[in-house]
Amino acid sequence: MASATFAGGQDRDVAAEFKAAKTSLTTQIKDRKKETRLAAVAKLENFPTPEAAKLLLFQGLGSKDDEVSRASFDSLAKLTSNKEVCDYLTTTVAKQWKQGKPQPETFAGIALLLASELPEVHEDALALVRDAADRPSGRNNLIVLADELANCRGESAARPLIELLELPLFEKDFAFRRAVEQALCRVRAKTAITALVTLLGKMKGEIRSDIVKYLTNTSGQQLGFEASVWQTWWFQNEKDFTFPPEQKQSAAGGTNIAAPRPPPAGPSYYGLPLSGAKIIFVIDTSGSMRGPRILAAKRELCRAIQELPADVEFNVIAFNGRAYPWQGKLVSAADDSKQSAIYFVMAQNLDTGTASYDALEAALQFEGEAIYFLTDGAPFGGKITSPPDIIRAITRLNQFRRMTINSLGIGVGPPGNTFDTFLSTLADQNFGAYERVDQ
Repeated sequence: MASATFAGGQDRDVAAEFKAAKTSLTTQIKDRKKETRLAAVAKLENFPTPEAAKLLLFQGLGSKDDEVSRASFDSLAKLTSNKEVCDYLTTTVAKQWKQGKPQPETFAGIALLLASELPEVHEDALALVRDAADRPSGRNNLIVLADELANCRGESAARPLIELLELPLFEKDFAFRRAVEQALCRVRAKTAITALVTLLGKMKGEIRSDIVKYLTNTSGQQLGFEASVWQTWWFQNEKDFTFPPEQKQSAAGGTNIAAPRPPPAGPSYYGLPLSGAKIIFVIDTSGSMRGPRILAAKRELCRAIQELPADVEFNVIAFNGRAYPWQGKLVSAADDSKQSAIYFVMAQNLDTGTASYDALEAALQFEGEAIYFLTDGAPFGGKITSPPDIIRAITRLNQFRRMTINSLGIGVGPPGNTFDTFLSTLADQNFGAYERVDQ
């Protein structure tokens, strides 16, 4: 029978106590009132037993209310110093994880085992993660694991994420790297800020911009992109630092960290910073772009291409009834490549159709970091034409690519109309920004 020694040396028969309280706690954690559910979660962390862990895992973490879910994760994390609880979590999730068929509770269980202070439990969980990183499907599972941790808060969520930084996959794979970085930006833990400040000196492109935007918003300081400046700030402020109130989450679940506006001399495209290391420009060449609109769009795109730093890789896709990539892969922004791309842009003729989905799908096939999608009309033609369906399909495709999708609407009409909402939502759910462009 499980027992535990608590403060003052008092022994408790934890299993017996939980048995007596189980029916009441089960009812409370399923209650319609959030306050009642939160109270049950707080009580359950006093019972380091597998059955209490089961309630927290399936009822608490499975809650649709973020506050209840986060509280359940924190309570479970406190129970992972108990070997029986960890054995239960391992039995529940390890088989699913190894088979590559994880369920929602699987990701939470792996995260909690990683957070355990028991060395053998932590190492076994780390071995599961390393094994997944070496399997084709495992890479996607690790991205979902990072997203699961991003929904939680505090040091218990930050510790497993910092472990993920050490995986070779973090160096090799942009999407996984960005998923971990984005999660660290959300967990509101001092150790996460330390990790991000350290990362800043090693990262470039969209990840670098993510970190700077987060540090700027969190600190209230405008310190630019230099890692050493942020390191000095954190050294001076870490001890007494407190997090500001949480901002409202975006439609993408709070992972929308748009890049900061560049300094006046920095490269930009219609006012949006060209911060990515690998960029795909997508330009609408449908018939409705005829006249001053296409002339202005081509001129601005050519200017943006000309401003690209030499160490950036890029491509251009023109689209109307179908998509027309300039190159079959991203190319370095050398002078001759820029000139070739400009010729391609200027030579584009207009045609019928606005196959927005096809163009975005084509852009996502490249190993990029950021897409700049410019269009002037509602989708017409192509594989998918309904704006809500396009958003769902593209966001689903992008879950495991993690590319920023910036949208630019040229002559889109009054704010809040259907097309305006389509472009703003597309950007919001894919880590990007939306810019309305005057004709």
